[in-house]
Amino acid sequence: MDSTSKTPASGNPRRVRLDYAIARFEPPGRAPYLACTIKRKKVVYYKKFALSSFASEEQALAAVQRWRDDLLARLRPMTRAEFASQIRPNNKSGVPGVRRVNLVQTRSGKRYTYACWTAETPKGMEPRQSRLFSIMRYGEKEAFARAVAAREAFLSKFQGYKLTNVPDEFTDRYQEPPRHGLDR
Repeated sequence: MDSTSKTPASGNPRRVRLDYAIARFEPPGRAPYLACTIKRKKVVYYKKFALSSFASEEQALAAVQRWRDDLLARLRPMTRAEFASQIRPNNKSGVPGVRRVNLVQTRSGKRYTYACWTAETPKGMEPRQSRLFSIMRYGEKEAFARAVAAREAFLSKFQGYKLTNVPDEFTDRYQEPPRHGLDR
C-alpha cells in the first residue's frame, strides 16, 4: 500500500504517512499539519498538530508521537474474543457464532431433513470446529442453550488482541490479554 496519496482535483489535502497512526497533511492554500488517528472499540481518537506551533517538523512529530504513545498506553485494543462477540447485521439468532441450520441427508434414496442449532469457532481460531445440537433430540430451547454454551466455551479459548495494521513495535505491550468472560 502506498503511504502517500496525491492531491485530487477536488482540493483535498495531500497526505503523507510518517509513522503508525500519524500522517502529514498539506491542504491546498492552508498551512500543513500533522495528525494522529487511532480507533479503539468503535471510538475514533483524533488530534491535529499545526506545524506552525513548533520550531521544526521534528519537534511536531515528537509531540504527536508522545500523544499517540500516551493514548496507546491508556487504551487497550479489543480482544479477539470481544471482536468475535459482536453481533453482525446479518445475525438472526441474537448470539454471534450460533445459527439454526437444516441438515439434509440421503439414505437409501430417501431425503431426510434435520433441524439443529450449531455453534462455530470464531474466524481466525484454529482448528475450525463446530458443534451441532439436534432440535429433535433436545428441543428448540435446549438445543439453542447448548449451542450458546458451546460458543462461549470456544470463545474462552480464543486469546489475544485484535490488532489490525499495527507494527510489531506496538504489539509488545499487548502480549497478555485479560481472560475473557462473556456477560449475557
